[in-house]
Amino acid sequence: MPAVGHPRLRRKGSKSDVFDAFASEVKALRNSHVQTRLVVMIDADELTDAQIQNMFRQKLKDAGLNDQLNDDAILIICPRWEMENWALQLLGESVDEAKINGARKRVGERGRDAGRLLADTCKARHLPAGALPSMRAACVEWQAHRNRWEY
Repeated sequence: MPAVGHPRLRRKGSKSDVFDAFASEVKALRNSHVQTRLVVMIDADELTDAQIQNMFRQKLKDAGLNDQLNDDAILIICPRWEMENWALQLLGESVDEAKINGARKRVGERGRDAGRLLADTCKARHLPAGALPSMRAACVEWQAHRNRWEY
């Protein structure tokens, strides 16, 4: 079994910063001699998951890399507008996928609690019936990622 690397968190800032760094992160992942995974979280805003995936693939093509992501341990999570929408829903508020002014302030110090709730519900594969579509899609992707890549 390959060695397991240490987790690192890199904040990229804007959406364009995330897209611009993607090819170099994938290249590093593919060249790594340790068991490595890449998790990308990007606010999709008005874009669909398919559009986001296509934009990432184009960045790989532009860098001269294979644009197929199925063989790589990469998980791309795309909340609509803000992750805070997910947090607010998990914390019991009635929200939709639309942009919510002041959402970060409304979540406040409860963000970590919402993260734990999200992890627990995704692991249990039991999201509430009215779960936001982007959150449901992220949990499905996360489960598929876990099934493909050993943790």
